[in-house]
Amino acid sequence: MLTTQGNHSTDFLGDVDPLPPEYAVTIAIYALTCLLGLPGNALVIWVAGFKMRRTVNTVWFLNLALADFLCCLSLPFSIANLVLKGNWPYGAVLCKLIPSAVMLNMFASVFQLVVISADRCLLVIKPVWSQNHRKVALASALCLGVWCLAFLMCVPVFLYRETTESHGKTTCEYNYYSKNLDYDYGPTVDYSSLDHMTLIFSRPNEDHKDASAYSPMDRSTINSGLSTVEPHEEFTVSNLPDDMPGHGQLDDLQSFLPKTELYDWYNDYSFTENLTLKIITFTRAIFGFLVPFSIILACYISIVWKVRGAKFAKSHGKTVRVVFSVVAAFFFCWIPYHVLGILVLYVNSPMVHWLDHMSQALAIANSCVNPLLYVFTGRDFKEKIHKSLRGIFESAFSEEVTQSTAPSRSKTRSFTDDNMNSTVV
Repeated sequence: MLTTQGNHSTDFLGDVDPLPPEYAVTIAIYALTCLLGLPGNALVIWVAGFKMRRTVNTVWFLNLALADFLCCLSLPFSIANLVLKGNWPYGAVLCKLIPSAVMLNMFASVFQLVVISADRCLLVIKPVWSQNHRKVALASALCLGVWCLAFLMCVPVFLYRETTESHGKTTCEYNYYSKNLDYDYGPTVDYSSLDHMTLIFSRPNEDHKDASAYSPMDRSTINSGLSTVEPHEEFTVSNLPDDMPGHGQLDDLQSFLPKTELYDWYNDYSFTENLTLKIITFTRAIFGFLVPFSIILACYISIVWKVRGAKFAKSHGKTVRVVFSVVAAFFFCWIPYHVLGILVLYVNSPMVHWLDHMSQALAIANSCVNPLLYVFTGRDFKEKIHKSLRGIFESAFSEEVTQSTAPSRSKTRSFTDDNMNSTVV
């Protein structure tokens, strides 16, 4: 009787335990990003989309703001999920849509930055060519291509994000299990409290065409630390060793499983899960960071090389300042996310997983950075503080001349509004 009361007391207290530190910090970063990013990007969309004449620059920054705004819209759902300690109350459809919004923001933003960087580079390196070919229609077509490519890169989220129910708790997570494997039962590690862990096995579906090939286990023992497995539709094994891996970490389960069909299932599941996860992670890192960042870096090295002279430095110094700010912000916010995403594949450490939480929050924070960069960089900020916010953004997105090769001031002015901007990246 005392034991029962104690267990109920522990479960009740577990519900009111404070959030883990990484959850609390992530919630704070998400909330700040949402508070700054939603109004900031909404203002950019309003100014660039409805209050300014349509130019190449407004097309660039309108689409960049749309990607950031979409990501910020998903943050309240993510915050609630963290407050509920991983419980997902929104259903299977939003389980796919909300994470997709974050990935869509990442790919759309980085691809858009590549396009903007290439545009800036051509403006400085080939100003005459840019004058003849840099059109709003072409910019709009490129942005459409960016969105299509970003949607394509989000396909794995739609394929593998699923809701899972266990012990009255619904979670939204990746499920890499292939339905083409021979049998569809296997282990799921689940924490019901800090000092109790269960290993759940689901038996094959009765209508599985190959289920008859695998005889049910009447009784088997899973190593020294585990109690007996009973032949029920769903059965649990309690009191696992303290060094068992956390939820979803099946790599270390091999030493605890018997040499049975369950052991074979583990090998199939582990191989499928690890291979799929590695393919997705490395693809995301290569095409979502490494390749785009290499292109961005090459563009800005070319710009700096071109404007290194005193004549160019005077007319393009503000461009270099904004370029450096955008690239630095992109590098700072996203490289930890990709590095730790790869590190988690090979290092099962609490510190690595904690840092992975922080890197995700930092990457999300990039969604509120760009409007701030438009305000604080580019032209003289002392002049900007006397302007309205609309005036600030209009000043940031306005087209300017490139003076490097213009034969005359009158000829340069003739294409100022539609083609050139050497101030904003």
